[in-house]
Amino acid sequence: MILRGIYRWQFLAIFALPLWLVVGWGIFGHGGWGLIGLFLAVPITAVSLALVTFLTRIRPSVRAERTLSWRDLPALALWHGSLLGLGFYGSTGMLFVLLGILGALCSFWLAVRALVHDGGRRMSDTVAEHRRTTRDDTIVVHEKHD
Repeated sequence: MILRGIYRWQFLAIFALPLWLVVGWGIFGHGGWGLIGLFLAVPITAVSLALVTFLTRIRPSVRAERTLSWRDLPALALWHGSLLGLGFYGSTGMLFVLLGILGALCSFWLAVRALVHDGGRRMSDTVAEHRRTTRDDTIVVHEKHD
């Protein structure tokens, strides 16, 4: 139930979390130079959220079950939570920036690792199934062309 909700939240987070950074800046932010950083951070955040969501959703096990695994949860929670905390633009902003970068990197590499692992497992299952269904009495004829 929780993992399926986070599966759905991942797509919404592509839009909601960068929007929260902009809205939070309007409510809690201050200073013009920070606005320049915001213009850089919002697109980078949206693209990185979209990339991790894409890598997660193309994983065979996620597509089949329409839910995330428990391995995905800690890094995503760290990343999304740090983006929520960053949107308050308080005195701990730099801590949330560092946690956000760490969460983004962890989420990306865990998504890539899980995709490769699931893809490899699916490929080995396919090869095993193919070997099981082929007969041992198959005759192979080698032709020579002169």
